[in-house]
Amino acid sequence: MKLCNIDLSIIIVNYNGKQHLENCLASIYEKTKGIKYEIFVSDNGSIDGSVNFLTKEYPDVHIIENKENLGFSKANNLAMRKSRGRYIAILNNDTILVNNALGLLVRFMDIHPDTGASGPKVLNKNMTLQPQCRRGFPTPLVAISRLAGLHKIFPRNKIFGHYFLTYINLEETHTVDSLSGACMVVRGETIKRVGGLDEDYFFYGEDLDWCYRIKEGGWNIYYYPEAQIIHLKGQSSKKILSSKLIYYMQNSYLIFYKKHYERKYPKFINAIVYLLVKTNLLFCLFINSVKRNFLR
Repeated sequence: MKLCNIDLSIIIVNYNGKQHLENCLASIYEKTKGIKYEIFVSDNGSIDGSVNFLTKEYPDVHIIENKENLGFSKANNLAMRKSRGRYIAILNNDTILVNNALGLLVRFMDIHPDTGASGPKVLNKNMTLQPQCRRGFPTPLVAISRLAGLHKIFPRNKIFGHYFLTYINLEETHTVDSLSGACMVVRGETIKRVGGLDEDYFFYGEDLDWCYRIKEGGWNIYYYPEAQIIHLKGQSSKKILSSKLIYYMQNSYLIFYKKHYERKYPKFINAIVYLLVKTNLLFCLFINSVKRNFLR
């Protein structure tokens, strides 16, 4: 990764998301002020005309044409190797900047050189918070508390509410364990030290893993609510997901746990965690199947 006078390299992974991509890029050009930036779109073999659209409408965007769907981590890493910015922003194609979010995050990190990564307040379309934008690490106790729904019953409890940090004012800037991969700005120097996204994660969980390694490397991670974006994914409770997507989402925690926690806990704790995760996977597949049949 070669550094120059570019402040921020913005990386967007796209897979058949032409309409979302159009709105995302328009918001970047409209809202991003006060920094010099470049944009990469790493396209995972889209067949909806995304690449032709980019070539015609955004000739200054760097396009990486992948012949197949390489997954989120690998597609991002390919763009990172070509990027030149002091900072790297990974940004989902289904996001819209509410304000100068990326410029604000760069300015914040310039002022706080101990910050390895920072992220904005991530909002739903109705402007409610997406809690994944500020999280604690899912230790066995935290994971079990979340699966049991104890964070909803005791949101002010620092143990039960640790995963979504429900006991911390969401309007205040504060350090967190993990940010959302929908929008995250990472210092170039940090990436040099800890590496890019772990490609063992095809989709989902790679942001959590990256943040874990960033913190292990001695860097702070900040949630900065002055910067705001809208993330359109997951708006409807009736949304039907593919079985493959549900598997990726649930399996990502197993990958994370085996990599970072399995050796830290006794075997009976590990067995409980694995049982709960696999049970949750089956439950999610069942609920999704009910939704699919109900909405036919």
